This record gives sequence, C-alpha cells and structure tokens, in this order.
Amino acid sequence: MLPGILSLGFICLPLVLALFNPMWAAYFILLYMVYWTYNSIKFVVYAFIAHKKVLTVKSIDWLEKLKNDYPGEWNKFYYVALIPFASESINVLRPTVQSIVDNNWPKERKILCLSSEKAIPKGKQVAEELRDIYKDEFAYIFITEHELKEGELKGKSANQNHAARFLYDELTKLSFEPKYVLLTSNDADVRNDKEYIPYLIYKFLSEGDDRYFRIFQPIPTDYSDFWDAKFFSRLIVSIGANWRLALQQRDNYRCTVYSFYSMSLYTLKEIGFWDVDLIPEDERTMFKALFRFGEKFKVVPLFINTYGNPVQSDSFWKAAKEQYIQVRRWAWGASEFAYSFTHALKNTHVSWRVKLLPIFNQLRTVVEWSSSSILPLLGGYIPGLFSEEFRLTTLNYYLGSTIVLLIQLASLLVLMIVYIEYQLIPKNDKTKGMTRLLKYVHWILMPYVGLIFSSIPALDAQIRLLLNRRIVYVESKKEK
Repeated sequence: MLPGILSLGFICLPLVLALFNPMWAAYFILLYMVYWTYNSIKFVVYAFIAHKKVLTVKSIDWLEKLKNDYPGEWNKFYYVALIPFASESINVLRPTVQSIVDNNWPKERKILCLSSEKAIPKGKQVAEELRDIYKDEFAYIFITEHELKEGELKGKSANQNHAARFLYDELTKLSFEPKYVLLTSNDADVRNDKEYIPYLIYKFLSEGDDRYFRIFQPIPTDYSDFWDAKFFSRLIVSIGANWRLALQQRDNYRCTVYSFYSMSLYTLKEIGFWDVDLIPEDERTMFKALFRFGEKFKVVPLFINTYGNPVQSDSFWKAAKEQYIQVRRWAWGASEFAYSFTHALKNTHVSWRVKLLPIFNQLRTVVEWSSSSILPLLGGYIPGLFSEEFRLTTLNYYLGSTIVLLIQLASLLVLMIVYIEYQLIPKNDKTKGMTRLLKYVHWILMPYVGLIFSSIPALDAQIRLLLNRRIVYVESKKEK
C-alpha cells in the first residue's frame, strides 16, 4: 500500500499546499522542476555513455576473446535458454529460437527448454514443431507443460518456475554440474544479439569467485519491428530503452533485474527458483538473491541489447489499449514493496546498509514513474488554482516562465536521445532518408504520450494496489 500512498500523496501535496498558501505550492513545484531537469540531464548523459559501450561490445568477437583469455575454462560451460510461453504462435517463437541458433557459441553447448501452458494445448504442438526444426542445432531440447496449480498466479513466473525445476532434474540425471550451466530467463518474443552468449560467459568468468552471487542483466529493448509500431509505442520503447541504458551505466543499486536476465543454474537453485504467486517476477528474483547472498550479491550490467517486439495491432485504438495495459502490468511491480520490506525485516543476517538502498530505489522509482509527466505538465497551474490574487503576482508569472524554460531545456536533450536511437535501432527499407526523418516528428508528442501511456497507467496500478484490486495477467499482442 505504501507505494500508492506515497505517489498519490506526492502528486496531491501541491494541491494541499495551494489551499493553505499558494506560495508554498509554487516553491514546491519549482523545486520539483529543478530536480526533474537535473534527473533528465543525468539520464541522457548516462544513456549516451552507455550506448558507446554497447557499440564497443558489438564490435568484439567475444568467443575469440574467451579462447584467448580463458583457454582452459570457457569450453566447460553450457548455455540454457528457458522460454516460457502461452498463446504465442510459432511466428513469434521461431525468430527467438533462431537468434539463439545464430549466436556465436558452439551448438553442442547450447540447450533449449520450451515450457508451454497445459491450458493452451496448441502450445505443446508449437514446441514440438520447433524441436523438429532445430533438433540438430542444440545439444538438448527439452519440452514441458506447466499446469496452473492452486496458489499460483497465471503468468511467466509460475511457468518458468515449473520449467526450471523440471530442467534441473533432467540435467542432474544427465550428470550436468549446475555451476557450469548458465541459464537465461528468455521471454517468448525476445531475440538475442549474436554475441550475447560468449559475452555473458566472459563477464561471468571475469567475476571470479563471486560469479555465483551474480545476476547478469543485458539491456532489454523492444526494437524488433520497431518501425511497424504505432507512434506512442515507439516513444515508450525508446524512453524505456534509454532508461535501461542509463541504469546500466550507473552500475549500482539502480541497475536492477528486468525482463530478460541470466545466472548460473546453481545460483537459481540456491535462491529457490522463481516464486509462483506473482505477476512481475524479475524484481522479486533480485531481492531473493539479495536476501540469500547479502553483500556478496550484485547485478552485473551487460552492455548488449536484447530485442523484443513492441505492442502491435492493425487498429490504432486496440494498440492504444494494449499499450496502456502493458505499462500498467509493468507498474504492478509496485506490489513487490511488501515482499522486499517484510523480508528485509526477517533476514537480519543481511546488513541494513545493503538492504536499504534497493528498497529506497523501489519507492523512488514508483513515485517518479507516476509523477514524472503529471507535475511538469500540470504543476504550473496548481498554485493559482484556488487564489485569483496569486494568479496576478510576479511569483506566478516567474513560476510559469521557469517551468517553460526548464521543459525547453529538457526538450533539447531529445536530440541526444534521437541520436542514440539512430545508432541502436535496426534499420530497414521502410526507414530510409526522409521517411525515417519524418518518423522522428513523434517526439513532439512525448509529454502527452508520457502522461497517457506512462504516468497514468502507473498511477492506475498503484491505486488498484491500494484498493486491493489485483490485475490479471494479459499477454500483450506482439503480432498483427
């Protein structure tokens, strides 16, 4: 409940201040706008530095580097792609599996695990068809079905918990050593960069004796079929990708586990696999590792992209609805504060010095997410809302002028984001020359897209959490 209370309280605070003294509300809005501008500048600078690292990583042959730097170790490891799915068609899954096949890693050291839902029988048929297509491209292909049990919530977490336990048992029977198996939680529509596996294993080995206290986080993007998405989805994808770039660069408690991530199978077993009673599992996984390993634990940023699909639909309004629901589902991660805080109290063996910053980051992210578009767009009107006298003051004039100036300054940063976008988003024949230039015009609408498709659905999720109205997992439509 606390995240929702904080978000609503923070957004409503200037309204309350304006009732008592419009001047207090004005100073609050000014302080917030200075903070917002500072964060915007920092965000873009970090994203720019990180994108340079991504380009460097893409230019390296990581398998060759592994052979040179770890000649006696690299070929002991196996890579497992664990792909839980429900109603996704083979048209969604096949490019994902193909990206693993295309990775710069020996096929005899690749393992694929496909986990469908028993409630959707065609899923098993899709998995079997993929096995027939790719049977010569992997050392092993495992297929399993997840059946939703009492106490489980429908979604990725329950499915991949079942699949990981099944996989652990199967590999143990085959005498695999879990410490030499690196496993990735791979969404059904997310494709790897061709250097992902050797780069991951290189970074894993470079962590030395602490490698089993690590989760490895690449940069999740939805850049696949990017230019076919509606303009608002492209903006959400762009901001999200740049946000993750910035978090990677900070390489501290702000770099969190999200969507697509990797760890040793031994590590996964040590933290008890995945929990089954939640929708967004990534942040929970990070906190489970934190409480299990304490100050030894770290999320290691990988400066390499993964490529998911943005929301797709032939209809503008259907796409808008899908996008709103997707962001609201992401924002439901605010519900994880209850877990992290209560388990922080229980796990007394872990120092509060280690626990406090990640928990603070949870709350900070929730409040910033819901307020980052609402207050810059509407905050300037609040101080004079209940006082006609204040609307005629010099302070009110300078408040409006300052907000406009700070927003214009932040808007200039968009040019740097567009440059990063140009460097990282795959190009195709639809986006050459003037056509691509015209598509960047959508950035003019960013403040309003941020309000409708980011801050409002985030606030929606937090209010639902306050009212105990749990959301139901709904798969986003990723193909037309």
